[in-house]
Amino acid sequence: ASGNLESIIIPETVTKIQENAISNGAIIYSKLNSEIHKYAEESQHPYIIDEIMPTITYTPKEGIMAQKQYETTINVVDDEYGVGIRETSLKYQWTQSTEQPIEESFTKTFSNGETISKNDGDGEWYLWVLAKDKLGNTAIVRSNAYILDNTSPICNVGYNTTQPTNQNVIVTLASNEKLQELEDWILSEDKLVLTKEYTENIAEEKIEVKDLAGNETQV
Repeated sequence: ASGNLESIIIPETVTKIQENAISNGAIIYSKLNSEIHKYAEESQHPYIIDEIMPTITYTPKEGIMAQKQYETTINVVDDEYGVGIRETSLKYQWTQSTEQPIEESFTKTFSNGETISKNDGDGEWYLWVLAKDKLGNTAIVRSNAYILDNTSPICNVGYNTTQPTNQNVIVTLASNEKLQELEDWILSEDKLVLTKEYTENIAEEKIEVKDLAGNETQV
């Protein structure tokens, strides 16, 4: 190595270094009890042990309101005195389980600072991120839940009477999930039922009903 080398980062995958391969003044960054750590002690090289995994942040870190799509920006940083992020290690995956996935199951890559989106699925989804520093310290971290809803509501139509009458007819649209307000209809306090009172004969009327995420269904 060059005589003016100030420091060197040696990942744990390196298991052997030839004698005098590193200039005497260079500081070796290593993991604890690795072969490189042993080499540094035996050769009396100055060294720094780095066992701190990268820090991963999500912006936003969760989505508690049901939406058709969520986006979150991922930022990965190393410890202030660390060796830096191995950019090629950055990977992610979505799951509906809080059980940590194994490293080998990560296949999708991303760039630090990238915004990742999900626009399908229903229920609670978690974004897992895998990141390594240049020594191989590994972090596998999940976000809080993002609640997705990509299924249209199911509405049952009800009438206070289906017989000929000289009175107004009250129609109800009862849904399996909370609905948005609809013009000329009264939305119940729990947002599950829309009600309208008809004063005139109508053979048929088509109503577009939306859930809180914006999924539509025609009644």
